[in-house]
Amino acid sequence: MENKKSLLPLGSTDPVEFLQKLGDNINSINNKASDFRGAFIHSVTLLETQIDEILTLYFCPKEPLKREELLYALLSTEKMTLFSKYQLLSFIMHRHYKKYYEKHSPQPLKKNKNEIPPPSLDTRVLDVIELRNKFAHRKIIKSFGNTINFDGDNIALDLKKSGKNGEFKKAELKLNKEIMRGYSADILHLLLIFQGLRVLMEIEVKKEKE
Repeated sequence: MENKKSLLPLGSTDPVEFLQKLGDNINSINNKASDFRGAFIHSVTLLETQIDEILTLYFCPKEPLKREELLYALLSTEKMTLFSKYQLLSFIMHRHYKKYYEKHSPQPLKKNKNEIPPPSLDTRVLDVIELRNKFAHRKIIKSFGNTINFDGDNIALDLKKSGKNGEFKKAELKLNKEIMRGYSADILHLLLIFQGLRVLMEIEVKKEKE
């Protein structure tokens, strides 16, 4: 008895089996996207919490109760976005903690004029905020090709980039475990930077009390 050659993707010879496998792949893509979205948005929430704590400490350094009031009456409301919070924090850093900011915004060596400068702290945080919005609002690309070729790791979100004449061009935000590890490492580094800033502020408050 001869084996039937598969005329369908996913190694299927039976249309019903093929549709079942296609459905399984769609579910797997949805689950993978949920995992990636959840992990990234959670890590950015930790970053936002860190920024909240720094702002309340700055404005109410000696009054814990007022810090809580500021947090719940203003910073935790929908009117105060993460972008707005960071704009305020950036202003404070540039005005009162300039050396600390510059320490974490390295500049290229003056000897090499062609060296591309590393991103500033402002740029890094704003990039994370923009990326968070993409994770939250962009749809998963589930084209026929993407779905039948899903390898259990690589997915993509739909992006639209502005063109020359105001038109939008299609683009993809590709995601997999390796890319997500890079995002996680960058956010962890930002968390450590802001933790250091908070400690610096707490030391100043302690000295003022003495």
